[in-house]
Amino acid sequence: MDIVVCIQNISINDLSSILERIGCDGELSYIGYRVSHIIYFTWKKLRSIWRNWIDSDRCPWLMLGDKMLKTLTNKISNMTGAEILRFKKREKNHFLISIILIMAVYVYGGVSNNPLIYWSAFIVMVVLVLLHVLRLAFIEKWVRNILCEHIDLDRYQNIFEHYSAYGQNRARRSKSSQAFYFINIAQIYYLRGDFEESLKMLGEFTPTDFNSIQTQSIARYYYLEFLNKVFNRDSYDLQHYVSVLSTIPTKFQNQKELISQQVNVIKMIDSIVTEKIPITISVESGNNHLEQVELCYYKALNYLNQNQP
Repeated sequence: MDIVVCIQNISINDLSSILERIGCDGELSYIGYRVSHIIYFTWKKLRSIWRNWIDSDRCPWLMLGDKMLKTLTNKISNMTGAEILRFKKREKNHFLISIILIMAVYVYGGVSNNPLIYWSAFIVMVVLVLLHVLRLAFIEKWVRNILCEHIDLDRYQNIFEHYSAYGQNRARRSKSSQAFYFINIAQIYYLRGDFEESLKMLGEFTPTDFNSIQTQSIARYYYLEFLNKVFNRDSYDLQHYVSVLSTIPTKFQNQKELISQQVNVIKMIDSIVTEKIPITISVESGNNHLEQVELCYYKALNYLNQNQP
């Protein structure tokens, strides 16, 4: 069963991100993904709070921020892997040049015993470092849009295999980096409908290869393994997956909510596939367009099993 074909037959314009549930936050590195995730939702929260106080249509800087983010998102998500790599290198070079210049001013301020120049240069240097980290973090998030928004599996897989940190130098990477790479490749094969190959990629590592802070990646492993087995029509133990997911230690509320959502989804899929009982599925409950399409597919399968094509 080719998931991508099913999705494209519904509406390619209504696709967004499935990765919040099956993984990847598509980011080429786990840290980049987590940082961009935190920054993005912090920005959304602050923007929501601000809009409760003012009319956003009368706030030029808020509208400008939205416009800049949207422009950069479209720019990055339309790039090839080579273009993204060149873009990141260019950003790095600009950053290094700026830091060198500011450090020269910083040293001059110290030598000349001028506190104003000294501290001004120090503050500018700190701001530049923060802006650089934020920009790189957002680049990781924007790269995900190649899969989340454009559903360009070929381009996304090419980026991961040839331009990601692990793809460029596999021999020198840690186990957690290798695991993060393989779980994302496994997700790509899952979306292609190649469930055997996806399971093979999952077999290249174990959940214990992830760092203890990579709770969501550990949960994604079991969630993705379950989905592959279901659609590949392999035997599986539902209670095993429910138990494993439910006992994964979490530190944050959003992690608990995500795992709880995953548990509910695998129970729903099992009921649809095996028990074939009527289930009420709200497509609008999806967090994004692709999730809605996925729920739409489950809803259609549920109707089909009830002899209501």
